[in-house]
Amino acid sequence: MKRRDQAIPPEVREEFLRLTAQALESLSRGRIEVSRATQSMAPLFVGGERLAWCRLEAAPRRGDLLLYLQRPGPIVHRLLGRAADGSWRTKGDHRPLCDLLTVPDRDLLGRIVAFERDGAVWSLEGRGARGYARAAALLSQAGDLGYRAAGLGDAVLRRALFFLGERARGEILRRPAWWVQRQSQRALHGLLFGACHARLAALPFPESPDE
Repeated sequence: MKRRDQAIPPEVREEFLRLTAQALESLSRGRIEVSRATQSMAPLFVGGERLAWCRLEAAPRRGDLLLYLQRPGPIVHRLLGRAADGSWRTKGDHRPLCDLLTVPDRDLLGRIVAFERDGAVWSLEGRGARGYARAAALLSQAGDLGYRAAGLGDAVLRRALFFLGERARGEILRRPAWWVQRQSQRALHGLLFGACHARLAALPFPESPDE
């Protein structure tokens, strides 16, 4: 049985992305909701959170949560640094590797400054939040390197086992490398998130005057 989104013609997807970009580019700030279909930013975002974002007034800093446009639509991932061509390298905290595509300045919409989950509103501004963001970026980058090294190790082990007449099944090193990466992010979140981030009375940038 085919998934429903696989039946959507490519030209319809492109037009949807174009209209989304046009709508968001006209704004200087706003709110978006995290899709429940992805866990790429777990444990920070697990789906259903409302995020407040604003335009960048200066160059983004390592660890910032960037909102940008890329197929299939708006994405929020963590900034790790600059690529060789001057674009931005990003990664989801719950992804084993850095994003394949870098983000040019023209696709950047802004950065996330606060979010709401289960009635609690958390600020991503301030010294504590900046320290947490840098630590999360460092863990993500180390996890990316570790996962790549584990992939090379798997290739060497498979070849060695082949010469010994054995067949290696599955990912010998990459699976535990990704487990370690996920657990490190969960530990950081569980131990330091509450201590590093301030609570807010309400989510910034209300969508209506009554909020």
